[in-house]
Amino acid sequence: MGIRIVSLSIEPKYVLELLMEGIQGDLVYDRLYNLGRKKNAGSIIFEKFYPRENHQRMLVIEIENIDGVTNGTIITSSSPEEWRYQLDGDIEDTFMNDVLEILDEYIIEQEEG
Repeated sequence: MGIRIVSLSIEPKYVLELLMEGIQGDLVYDRLYNLGRKKNAGSIIFEKFYPRENHQRMLVIEIENIDGVTNGTIITSSSPEEWRYQLDGDIEDTFMNDVLEILDEYIIEQEEG
């Protein structure tokens, strides 16, 4: 599992749009809530299958700008069946890196969760 917490210079709506266009995976869920006064909160979930390793990964992103800055939590995770095995983190890092690369020019601050 990988977790990153980011602050971004663009609104949540645009973050979700960028990810829907840029992530290579199956979009499972997306939702954006308009909270009024240019404040939004949203989430997006992708699923991706890596046939070479026969592994499935989930990508969950929660995003909001309630305090005026867009903050997001990005989580990548393996399927529960895989947790009992020692996994190579390269695949999860690749999925996380895909997201960070798409958002790179908008990242103000980033930390591991």
